[in-house]
Amino acid sequence: MSPRNEKNIIFLSELKHADLLAGFLSQHPDLQKEGYLAISLDAEIEHALSEKKIPFRSGRDYRTRTTEPMTLGEKWLTDLFDDERWKFFSYRGVSLSRLYFFPIQAYLTPLIYYFDIVANVLTRHSGLTRCIVFPSTTVVPPRGFCLEVHSIKTVVDVVTYLSEKNGIDALIPEIASPMRAQTSAASFKAKQMLFSIGLGLLNTAVSCARRKRSLRILASDYWDNLEPYLKTIDSTEVFLLDRRQAFHAGIFNIWRFRMRFVHMDSYASGAFSERDTALKKIIDTWQSIKNDSAMPAFLFRGFSLQPLMVKALDTVVADVVSHVLKDIDDTYQLLARVKPDVVELRSTMSGQTHFVILARVAREMGIPSLEMQHGIEYYGPGSMDRRHSAEHMGVYGSITQRELQTAEDSITTHVVGSPRFDVYASIAETDRAKPDVSRAGLTVLCIAPPIKPGTIDTYDIEEYFSAIATAARGSENVSVVVKLRAGYSRQSFYETAISRAFEGVPYAIAQFEPLAEVFSRADIVVSHYSTTTLEALQCGKPLIYFGVSPGFELMAEYHLAPYVQNGALVISKTIEELECSMHTLAKDPKAREHMSRAATVFLEKEYAFDGKASERAAALITSLAFVKPR
Repeated sequence: MSPRNEKNIIFLSELKHADLLAGFLSQHPDLQKEGYLAISLDAEIEHALSEKKIPFRSGRDYRTRTTEPMTLGEKWLTDLFDDERWKFFSYRGVSLSRLYFFPIQAYLTPLIYYFDIVANVLTRHSGLTRCIVFPSTTVVPPRGFCLEVHSIKTVVDVVTYLSEKNGIDALIPEIASPMRAQTSAASFKAKQMLFSIGLGLLNTAVSCARRKRSLRILASDYWDNLEPYLKTIDSTEVFLLDRRQAFHAGIFNIWRFRMRFVHMDSYASGAFSERDTALKKIIDTWQSIKNDSAMPAFLFRGFSLQPLMVKALDTVVADVVSHVLKDIDDTYQLLARVKPDVVELRSTMSGQTHFVILARVAREMGIPSLEMQHGIEYYGPGSMDRRHSAEHMGVYGSITQRELQTAEDSITTHVVGSPRFDVYASIAETDRAKPDVSRAGLTVLCIAPPIKPGTIDTYDIEEYFSAIATAARGSENVSVVVKLRAGYSRQSFYETAISRAFEGVPYAIAQFEPLAEVFSRADIVVSHYSTTTLEALQCGKPLIYFGVSPGFELMAEYHLAPYVQNGALVISKTIEELECSMHTLAKDPKAREHMSRAATVFLEKEYAFDGKASERAAALITSLAFVKPR
């Protein structure tokens, strides 16, 4: 690199780009003469570049520490879809604006995050004449979300757009396309066909051999979520849309609950004149909005993101035209033929459109729809959790009920608790609070955060681990257990980041062990904004919340303030505060016990974590259903 004349900036956004860079430079010796600067947009890429001894500048230095990637997307979409001109965007009682709000917001958050970084790069390096950005090596999955192709191209789109706006050339090197793209799609279709045939035979056998039950549930959920309360309801049969859950349910439960596995395509509605009219109206009105420039500017850092938003909305409209309106018609057919008493849904805050379609069509047909809370949620500015579509929602406790009723007015909440958490109620309060005398020293359990650019990035995660390691070093005789979620897609990043951060600190990684087992070995827990915060408190563990990113700090300010006021946990915003909190709890058993008991009192007041959530969920489903002989 020639630091004297940085005419070319090369953006690297994926780990494989570190390998591609060396080959690209060897093919373009002119870059060595002109001068270039490689800018990494991810901490793991920087690990690889350092090992290869390739000079680079870290994207960490170009970030603006702000919550705007979280909050702007929600504001933009609210302003857009609340406009009278978007009233056309609905079909048969299903608001398409609500249907696509979540996936568009999920696309915008990292888009704004990367836009900020690239804009800052171009501002600070005024002498550059060309931006080079490697395309993504990720293959769009056969059944990906509609905006997944845009999400995969986010960095390329941002760099090329800002280069054009700044009068700078943009180069996208050609890379070999993975051959598995076409073969994986063909293989997927073949496997899907064989799977459908097998399930069809199973459905026929179950229907013929098992008598009808009095309560019929149509569900789109994981079997592990359904099982705890299904087994407490008498005479229940289940139609399950998540067909791969057949492997998790097993033959015994399929037989026991007269389970059938269905797909919307199996209830195809065929041609429909109302659909054709709606399609034409949607296409014509969207084209009119574009032609009349009747769109907000979506201003950020002095630039309009309208062109990028228009491309995303083009894809959304194409998705509507290609299958969504038909899916809505098919869902009407499905519910009319299955005649469920209740529609149970895993989450209506998802990029999978069938969740919202099922909930809204069920409302139109007078069928109760129910969504169960499966994790801690956030309903403040920039929330992606507060536009539920189900008519009813089973929530963890009164604190969630109050927040949700403030954030939404179209959903009826019921305090249920969490069937998944019933196991924690079996842990006696005295056992949760008392230390394990069989081991020396103290164990700090560190909950690893996920990677969500725009909310928390790899740089934040490195700082999170580093701060906890620093605090552990400052406390006497402390070891650390880092809890990773099973199936993390960035396993190598986490392992490297953890090993670097905790050098010189006794540590271990727990990934596949049940959380209850991991909590039993911990004296103190440090966590981010995660459902594990609630689980730690149920196990009586003193909890330090360390948000590390502006997004997680915002979430804590909104939701966790009552916890702090009641002494249930402590929030640390800086490394110094984290060190102080950990040192205080590490040296004082009475302080740990006091926080543990305060958390128990708080949970008893605000949550229904008494081990009876499965019974309440079953009672709720039964009360919603019109139970009658079929």
